[in-house]
Amino acid sequence: MKHCILIRASKVPLWQQVLQSARNCRLLLVFLWPLVFGLSGFAADDPNSSIVIPDELKDVPRFVKELSAPDAPVLSRFLWAQFSEKDQQVLKDAKADKEQKSVLVTGLNEIIAGRLLYDEESFTGVKLSPETLRLAQHAQYSQDGDIARLNRLLLEDTYPRYLKQIARVSPIPPAVYLVARHGADGQSRDKPMQYAQRSDDIYLDAYNLDRWLSELKAKGRLPAKHEIKDLVPYVDHLPLAGVHPNYGYEWPDYKVEEREGRNGWFRNTVTTVGFTLARTEESKAAWSHILSQPVLQRRVVVSLGFDNGEEMDSILKADGKKEQERFYLTVIPYRTGFGVVIILGALLAFLSLACHTHIIRDATAPRRPDGLRPYSLARAQMAFWFFLVIASYSFLWIVTGDMDTLNTSVLGLIGISAGTALGAAFVDAGKPVSGGTSGNEPTVDVTKPHLEVVEELNKLRLDTVKELEALQKARALLASTDKQVLEENERQQNEVRERLANYKWQTAYFAWPQWKGVMYDLLAENNLISFHRFQMFVWTLVLGIMFVWNVYNDLAMPQFSATMLGLLGISAGTYIGFKLPETKTQ
Repeated sequence: MKHCILIRASKVPLWQQVLQSARNCRLLLVFLWPLVFGLSGFAADDPNSSIVIPDELKDVPRFVKELSAPDAPVLSRFLWAQFSEKDQQVLKDAKADKEQKSVLVTGLNEIIAGRLLYDEESFTGVKLSPETLRLAQHAQYSQDGDIARLNRLLLEDTYPRYLKQIARVSPIPPAVYLVARHGADGQSRDKPMQYAQRSDDIYLDAYNLDRWLSELKAKGRLPAKHEIKDLVPYVDHLPLAGVHPNYGYEWPDYKVEEREGRNGWFRNTVTTVGFTLARTEESKAAWSHILSQPVLQRRVVVSLGFDNGEEMDSILKADGKKEQERFYLTVIPYRTGFGVVIILGALLAFLSLACHTHIIRDATAPRRPDGLRPYSLARAQMAFWFFLVIASYSFLWIVTGDMDTLNTSVLGLIGISAGTALGAAFVDAGKPVSGGTSGNEPTVDVTKPHLEVVEELNKLRLDTVKELEALQKARALLASTDKQVLEENERQQNEVRERLANYKWQTAYFAWPQWKGVMYDLLAENNLISFHRFQMFVWTLVLGIMFVWNVYNDLAMPQFSATMLGLLGISAGTYIGFKLPETKTQ
């Protein structure tokens, strides 16, 4: 396969020039036929040749008789008229056998090399082969070599008893047979780079584009603008509107097969077209669909066509097993890993600060059994939306290249979360700062591992139970008239019961996994789960899941309705409203 643009110095093929110059020495041509076409480089099995050679003619006298008959069909009369009177006399002379074949061969080759023979009237009643019909349908778009081949096939189909058929090879169907990325050195067909990413330059080899255009025209689907410059790339059967070729050129490629000891051929026209995989304003919708549910790299089907939805077939297959049937689109470039590391680093730093500082803790709330302040639901919500939005923004920029992806819904979410945190801060500002804990502080070292703390608390609970049982036994021995002693015993029992309840709560707290303690901080007030906190937490979680789902699947920030944002706002307002009575009671 030779990759070049064919430039012809003359419109008349060399073998036709040989025929014309040899017209007056036909007898010599019969004997030198193999030498002439061998030296010219256009032998009968050459791809540019549709000529007739003497060995392909059968029963020449009867063939001549059929051509010269007064009642011969239209085509036969036309062919006979192409011979001069002198040639007709030679053809009718049965004694001039060799010269008769030479005249007939020369005349037929001149007819084959001339204008197109095909019209429906002349070939009425002739059974034409599928290849002949296909060439005839595309005759108006055919090259010189294709017209000569069509004329040769028409003669074969019309006179099968007198003219031997040349080997027939089916043409390559119109399709894209190669898609590759431009390298630093340009195109490389020996080792094509069958992968690319957004903004890369690629090139496609489309075979027999002209035939595909003629098929579209026959079906009435050819657009008004159908030049190479009007083509657009297709990725996964979606047109990238507004992305047009950077260049385009044609070159010939030949399909050759050996049949019955002789080579058959077909000339294919390859159109190489180069595109830049740009994300234009018109192609944003297509790109969003192509890049949705992104992974590092995925297989895609690449072809070309027009904006009206007409797409050329492609050798690429979504599940192709052969190497030439595969092409990969890099959705998340590896070089963007640095940005991902920065975002993950910021998130890990925030989580570390959240565990060891008061960055999202409620500074006015009673301390937990472990001595730390509980987490603030309002501040946690603000941090949740902050990291979700910044991670989504960075993700969309990495995948699509768009920097203007924020919308009014995102601003609304940020505003509601910030307003909730500010409102909670104003309410908490009216509270006295509590130095105590939610329950009496444990008498054990809470800096130890939680399992050791739980073990010590269980021992204290057992000791406290024994202490309570002793007080109860002592009360049973007291006289009912000794009211002061009875009241003191009752007070001591209540104190022990309260301590026992605290030990029970503290033991349960330290036995929890860490996430459960965090959830308790967010959902509980005064050691009780609050519904207003629960509904705000659930609404935030639900909208967060919808947010991530929309970004991953549609590659766009979600557009929440005013009603949805209003629900989140009402939930946040309810949370702040329920904090007011809590302030008054303290």
